Amino acid sequence: MNVSRPAVYAPEETAYADEPKSLSGLQWSETQVQKGSEVILSCAIIGMKDGASVIFSIFPEGTDPEVDPPVMEMRGKNEGGRA
Repeated sequence: MNVSRPAVYAPEETAYADEPKSLSGLQWSETQVQKGSEVILSCAIIGMKDGASVIFSIFPEGTDPEVDPPVMEMRGKNEGGRA
């Protein structure tokens, strides 16, 4: 799987009290991985309280997040504006 171009997706109707106002600098720790490899996904978060849980839904490139299920979910926490 090519993980060189992460993207942020949030449905228009999503409205959470702690919804991030901005996500930027989304990046993987590796650009190419094999099945079973461990990678780290991180980004800068603006507008979310420190310590809040973050869930990244991972979709293969070219899929439609409105229709296709994610291949995995990665959980993290906002720590000082980074997750």
